[in-house]
Amino acid sequence: MTSLGGFLRGFSPVYGKFLFRLPHGAEVLDVGCGDCASLRIISTLRPDVSWYGVDIEESPSGKGILKEFRRADLNSELIDFPEGKFDGVRICHVLEHLTGLNVLQREIGRLLKPGGMAYVETPNENSLRVPSFSIYRKQGGCFNFRDDPSHVRPFRTEELREFVAGSGLDVLVSEVVRNPWKILLSPVILLIGLIARRRSWLTAAVWEVTGWCSCAVGRKPADGERGVVASETKR
Repeated sequence: MTSLGGFLRGFSPVYGKFLFRLPHGAEVLDVGCGDCASLRIISTLRPDVSWYGVDIEESPSGKGILKEFRRADLNSELIDFPEGKFDGVRICHVLEHLTGLNVLQREIGRLLKPGGMAYVETPNENSLRVPSFSIYRKQGGCFNFRDDPSHVRPFRTEELREFVAGSGLDVLVSEVVRNPWKILLSPVILLIGLIARRRSWLTAAVWEVTGWCSCAVGRKPADGERGVVASETKR
C-alpha cells in the first residue's frame, strides 16, 4: 500500500519528469542508496523498475529492493557496473556529503545508456536560512543544513545544472523542488507530525514551504544526436 508520503511524491512536478519518463522495465542505479528507505516508496509508484545500488557500505535493508549492490567511495572510486547499463541514475541527497565530485560526474555519463536519464537533488542555499529546531532531534533529519554534521556544502540550482551538463547530458530541468500538493497540505502535515511525534513529517513540510532542495534532470544524447542543453534554470 502506498504511504501518504509516496502519494504526495507521485504528484511532484519535478520528480515526475524523471521517474515516470523511464521506460517500462527500466534498470536504475540509486547512487548513495543507504538503507533504501526512499526506494521502498518509489517502488510502489513504479513496481516495474529494477533497482541497483551503490554506497560506501551495504545495508541489510537493501535486500529485497536492490537487484545488485556495489561498494564504492563516491568521492574517488569508480562504480563497478558496465558502461551503458542503466536507463536511469538517481542521486538524491548525496552530493552535499562529498568532498570530490569529478569522478562521480564522469561515471554518470559512462553508466547511462544513450537516451538514459539522471536525477540529482541536493539542499540549496535556502537550507541555510531555516532555524535549527531541536524538537525530536534524536530521530535525525534536518531543519537547517548544518543539523547534519556530515554535510559539506549546499548547491545552488545553477550548480546542479552545471554538474549534470558536465556529465555530458542535456539538461531538461533545473529548479527548486516544489510539490504544490505538499505545500497546500503542509499545515496538516505539521500537525500530524506533532501529534505523532515524527520529526520527518515536520521537516518534510518545512522543506516544501521554504524550497529547501533543488534538483536537475538530464538526458544522455541518443546515438547520432547532438547534445543540446534544452532548459532554463528555474529559481
